[in-house]
Amino acid sequence: CGGLYVLALYLNLNDSFSKDSVINNIHQNINFLWLSISIIFGLFVHELIHAAVAVIFAKNGFKSINFGAKDMTLYCHCSDPLKVKEYTIVLLAPLVIMGIIPAIVGIVILNPNWVLFGIVFIAGAMGDIMVAWRIRKENPENTILDHPSEPGYLVYEPEEDEVKE
Repeated sequence: CGGLYVLALYLNLNDSFSKDSVINNIHQNINFLWLSISIIFGLFVHELIHAAVAVIFAKNGFKSINFGAKDMTLYCHCSDPLKVKEYTIVLLAPLVIMGIIPAIVGIVILNPNWVLFGIVFIAGAMGDIMVAWRIRKENPENTILDHPSEPGYLVYEPEEDEVKE
């Protein structure tokens, strides 16, 4: 959905609303080889960004980061629990770095390669966006732990201290 707004903005700024001009613009200005290679490479970079940001918050640093692939999907797993805000930042970092920023750059410089790259990685972050949306109302004091064996997470509430009278 966000990618459609990016594309509409780009086309509006580029005066490319007619069907023929859009098709001509794509064929004349998009380097499909560059886009294909960068998307394949970008799949790995997406997970590396999750890891780099998680390392900042993880108690055990890089030792807590694991990479893998399951059901033809790459993943990055952090074995340390993170606060809700930290987990959200880890989730959304690839969206911002690989989706939103390239799309904005592409719009500003009217470069369809960067716009499409951004759109692809906005779409590629949809799973992360859905998780961030699900945890948005969690208590900020709660910690979140990546599920050890499945896609998803576990939420832990802090233990209640005994009330002192």
